[in-house]
Amino acid sequence: IRHFNNVSFWVVGLTLNSKVAADRGKVFAHFVDIAVCLKQLGNYNTLTAVFSGLTHSAVTRLKDTHAQLPHSVKQTFEELKAFMSPSGNWKCYREALLTHLENGTFCLPYMGLHLQDFVFLQDGNPTYLDKQRTIINFTKMRRQAAIVLSVRRNQRKVLDVVPHDGMISIIRVFLHPQLAEDDLYELSLAREPRKHHHHHHH
Repeated sequence: IRHFNNVSFWVVGLTLNSKVAADRGKVFAHFVDIAVCLKQLGNYNTLTAVFSGLTHSAVTRLKDTHAQLPHSVKQTFEELKAFMSPSGNWKCYREALLTHLENGTFCLPYMGLHLQDFVFLQDGNPTYLDKQRTIINFTKMRRQAAIVLSVRRNQRKVLDVVPHDGMISIIRVFLHPQLAEDDLYELSLAREPRKHHHHHHH
């Protein structure tokens, strides 16, 4: 979870890094490209982290930055939004995941959602179906097992990517959270101040 937040705040931090809206736009566009690559790789866990950075309130409020984006980038970002939409219980994402599982191709599921599924199944469904606690709710057990197995199965499939030590250490340095979430929002306000000061509220 900490790694997830680090990635997401790193995206926000780098996007806010430049004082020039055009440069912020370039960084945003670059992360949209990265998100598309992650989606193609089936790395949904990191995709979700990057996406949550791109949709963080400190970034979404940047009108000048968004105005810099080419139409193609905006379109791709809208497609990503549709894919990552929680509507219909994350329908698009779950269908994509199912395709991976059926084809036996590598993917890294979005763990936050599956942990949530797990907790929901645990709380939302009785373990026993009768008062005497003799009939076990196998549907519940099977669903939980399916989630765990799909995650385990994917952990076994190793991507044909050779880790590059230099690159990994650079990423580690970058992912070390430089700014806390509140600071990121303050930086966002510094980059593009609110237009109407009388709306200012603490």
